[in-house]
Amino acid sequence: MKPSFIRQAMNRPVHLSAGSLFGLLFLASGQPAGAQTPRTFTTHLEGQVIDRPQSKKLLLCKDDENVWLTKPTEIPIRNGKFSYTVTDTVERMYILAFAEEYYKSAFRGILFINEGDTLHATLYPNDYAEENIICGSPQNDSLYARAHWIDNLFKDIRRKQDSLHHAGNYFSETFETLREKQEKTDDEDQKKQLAEEIQAMLDDGRAYSPEALALEEISVDTTL
Repeated sequence: MKPSFIRQAMNRPVHLSAGSLFGLLFLASGQPAGAQTPRTFTTHLEGQVIDRPQSKKLLLCKDDENVWLTKPTEIPIRNGKFSYTVTDTVERMYILAFAEEYYKSAFRGILFINEGDTLHATLYPNDYAEENIICGSPQNDSLYARAHWIDNLFKDIRRKQDSLHHAGNYFSETFETLREKQEKTDDEDQKKQLAEEIQAMLDDGRAYSPEALALEEISVDTTL
């Protein structure tokens, strides 16, 4: 897993919360993605979405894909429930995101490992996203338990981050302009170029307002 992915998969870009810490713990667990003997991993994901009537679909990406450049798999949400079967030749991390957040380039990454079991997901509204959980296999159970414990350390920082988001002061004007251009263009080459610029800004911090960047730096320092 590349460092840039850790930024992509956070609750919002560069947020160190349950999703991102999940990824960090996966690395620390000594079980690198793709290191197993090749075989077929078939994982059935079943889930419910709590109090999110506006959410009509989830998007699914692999952890080693650039989420801004790769077309994600769509998973419909019907009557607050969803299901999907993942088949892969390696055990790796996957990212789930609510579509309406993904297309705003500010999604909460919900991660899981395709261990080959039946996994059960319970997903909550933004204000309670730290309660998101995917369980049903040893690695996922262990990692979510530890991620939730560590996430409690960042509640104050996330509360301040959420305030900036609600006020529209989280991202820089340049970043917002690029994001709008990418959403509006139908030119695939331009869309790809803009996606690369967006990712570069997320990686080096130019995507954020000074207040947001200060909070991100505190999060990173605390984790390291």
